[in-house]
Amino acid sequence: MVTFNGNIESCDERINLKVFEGGDYITSKTIKKNLPKAWKEMLRWRDITKTKGGNHQWVEEWIINDGSISIKTEMKIYLPVQK
Repeated sequence: MVTFNGNIESCDERINLKVFEGGDYITSKTIKKNLPKAWKEMLRWRDITKTKGGNHQWVEEWIINDGSISIKTEMKIYLPVQK
């Protein structure tokens, strides 16, 4: 997760800054290979616990340490929920 304070400019047109309204999330760690399964498990947990889904942005945080992505790339996923 990256937080920016103030104005940000990029010298690379491929990089865009997007601001998402925040809120509450449930989170899970996974790897790229298991990403669809991890999202399904989080949705299942939300349904079983009768937790209401949020209307704010879903987030995937890719943890890239060596500059490359593989099926073993670690990730954190964030599912929006309501209190």
